[in-house]
Amino acid sequence: MPSPKPKYREVDTPSISANQLAAYLNAGPAARKRIIRDARWQSTAVVSRYQQARKAISACLCDAIKSPNTFAQHRQALVDRLSNESNTVWTKADLESSIEALDKYASSLNQTGLNKLNCKGITGPVPPLSIGGLRVKVTPDVTVHRAGKGEAESSVGAIVTMIAKGEGSTTKRKEQARTAAVLVWMFAQAHLGKTGIPDRAICFSYDVFDGQLIPAGANITTRIKNIEAACEEIAHAWPNATPPDDLDD
Repeated sequence: MPSPKPKYREVDTPSISANQLAAYLNAGPAARKRIIRDARWQSTAVVSRYQQARKAISACLCDAIKSPNTFAQHRQALVDRLSNESNTVWTKADLESSIEALDKYASSLNQTGLNKLNCKGITGPVPPLSIGGLRVKVTPDVTVHRAGKGEAESSVGAIVTMIAKGEGSTTKRKEQARTAAVLVWMFAQAHLGKTGIPDRAICFSYDVFDGQLIPAGANITTRIKNIEAACEEIAHAWPNATPPDDLDD
């Protein structure tokens, strides 16, 4: 009989996702400990939700004219997948939520200003940021490009899509979105310079269900310092993190 699949995969190198880091900055002490634990011991049973919605939204953004036909094609593809009778309960629920997210994208396209952005897909591996001894996995969904005037070089930014249901427009939700946008700006500075001049004005997080496109903003010095301090704190706490209670079950 084969050995059962382990419940957790331990990550040796201190590393965290952008979403976890954004949550960490707005969490209390107990929640911060849980975030570090979950980053070090990752559940093998957890499957990321909204992957299909994220792919569809990215494809729609990369359509130069943001055609309703492109949206309709991707929506129908999700509907077709939903009709598969072999779907698990989890898959069915995820597809239903993904269709809802895609519809929310379409309904807020003009008011967010996404319809005016020139976006391109990201291919190949996405390198992490290294901040304060911590690997931060910032995974933008598309890059954003703006042509320069005259002989000026074109500029580049990116968008990270945040898809999560919950109470909209809360202070914590907005703070996490702003942190994610600043991390996108830091990512653009570190990794997008070959495709244009990194431009903070076109670095965003996009909260799909809240219908908000959040720019990195101008006054971000304090936020960057807080990000750096949090990364140092997480890296320092990593070796002493307490494992899950059911680690050896």
